[in-house]
Amino acid sequence: MSKVLDDVHPFDQYELGRELGRGAFSVVNECVHQESGEQYAVKIIPKESIVTASEETVRNEITALQKCNHPNIIKLVDVCESSTNVYLVMELSKGGDLFDKVIEKDHLSCEEAFGYFHQILGAVRHLHSRSITHRDLKLENILLSEDGSEIQVIDLGLSSEGDAATIACGSPNYAAPEILIGRSHSPACDIWSMGVILYTMCFGEFPYTCEKNNPIQTYETLQHLELKFSADKDICPDLKDLIKKMLHADPEQRISLDQIENHPWVLQNASLIEQTSSSSTSSPSSVESKTSEDNSHFLSISIRSKSQNLSESYSLSRSQSSNIGSYMKLSMRISSLRKPQFSRSDESYY
Repeated sequence: MSKVLDDVHPFDQYELGRELGRGAFSVVNECVHQESGEQYAVKIIPKESIVTASEETVRNEITALQKCNHPNIIKLVDVCESSTNVYLVMELSKGGDLFDKVIEKDHLSCEEAFGYFHQILGAVRHLHSRSITHRDLKLENILLSEDGSEIQVIDLGLSSEGDAATIACGSPNYAAPEILIGRSHSPACDIWSMGVILYTMCFGEFPYTCEKNNPIQTYETLQHLELKFSADKDICPDLKDLIKKMLHADPEQRISLDQIENHPWVLQNASLIEQTSSSSTSSPSSVESKTSEDNSHFLSISIRSKSQNLSESYSLSRSQSSNIGSYMKLSMRISSLRKPQFSRSDESYY
């Protein structure tokens, strides 16, 4: 097959390592730069799988990643091409993805969920500031650092530029209603997906049942979505309010990034990060004791076993942001270790 990309070089300066995962049209492996010894991940896209539509996706992902420079968005290191493959060399995240984290624990504590949500929010803010809408945000597209405290958003192949797009795309369990039926959609569609992610992190299940092969039916269902929060659980009212506002069927009425950043649940949890930071010089037992007291003000949830297949201007101060890693490590010790009953959303309508 002829060249897909311009001004790229062969992959021969890298040594290919073990396979990390695979998707419908690509496989991801570890690789090592032979001269520097640096380890990376490489997405290998066979040219035989590249038709007109997926060639556009490849170009789209490259263009979007080249415009981004944010710690919570995967960095594109190099682009190579051979007679049979296209290679996208990227940073290597060694902690698996956020879906596996939720699978491992059944659900995340409020504090751990906020730690991840805060980073996702910063990444989306960065994308939107560059007129990029991700359009396929989901747990599977959020990678974790080796210690599990930091995230990186990946897979910008379906992203769009500008304020409006019309192509139906994305993963059914996470896609905003307007995307499902191919209506004109704006960056507000990412807010919807973030709402699904937040709900799923906290409760270990998707907030609604998706009609996999019937996007029109799912769209109609979401127009009258009534989120269910178990009455026998001590659910933080502010968290319920935020999720409801993120999962508003009308994108014009959906909460904005600015409003999310100033929402009481976000501000309250940001305050907890500050308190954790202030206690960092204390002994581990005193820090955990303090955190335990603070937890009473936040979400308290237990197992929910519903079988279902399921920044640059961020409001936290720089000092708070620098402590997110230690905050996450502390909050991860609070989360329980159980397994939820929902599955990956690798399938798509499209």
